[in-house]
Amino acid sequence: MISVRTGVKAMTYRATIPVTLLLIAWVCVGRAFLAPDFLWVIGALMFVAPALAVLLGPTSALAIAQHRPSEGFLTDPQFWSLLATWATVGGFGLFAVSGGAPPWAESPFTVVVGDGALDLSRTLATGCLYAFVPAYLTLLVLLIRGLRGRRERRAGTAASGAAAARQ
Repeated sequence: MISVRTGVKAMTYRATIPVTLLLIAWVCVGRAFLAPDFLWVIGALMFVAPALAVLLGPTSALAIAQHRPSEGFLTDPQFWSLLATWATVGGFGLFAVSGGAPPWAESPFTVVVGDGALDLSRTLATGCLYAFVPAYLTLLVLLIRGLRGRRERRAGTAASGAAAARQ
C-alpha cells in the first residue's frame, strides 16, 4: 500500500511541468485578469516569461530525471525545496504591484483586499523575490546532486552486473 506522503510526492513529481507552465502563465498573463495593466503584461511577456522559463525549465527537467523506481520520485529535501520555489513564484505573481502612483498601482492581492494593502503587497512581493533565490538554488543543487547520485548508482549496478556475468 502506498503511503500518503509517497502519493503526494508522486503527484508533485508528475505535476512538475504543468505547474511550471502554469506559474509562468500566472506571473505573466494570469494576473492581468485581476490587475489589468497592459504595460505589465507586455513587460512580463518580454522579460519575465523568458527568465522564468530559463530558470524553471532546467529544474523541471532535472526533477523529471530524478525518478528511481526502487526509491521513489523526489527526496524529501527536493520535494520541499520544489514546493518552496513554486510558492515564491506564485506569491510574487500575486503580490507584485504593477503601475506607479496609487491610483494606478495595484496587484491581484490589492484588488481582492483593497488599496490599503498596497505597501503590504509590495513588501510581500519583495519577500517572495528574496525567498525565491535560496529556494531555487537549494532545489537546483539538490536536483544536480540527486542526478549525479543516480548516475553513480546506475554505473555501480551495471558494473556489479557485469562482474556477476563474468563469474
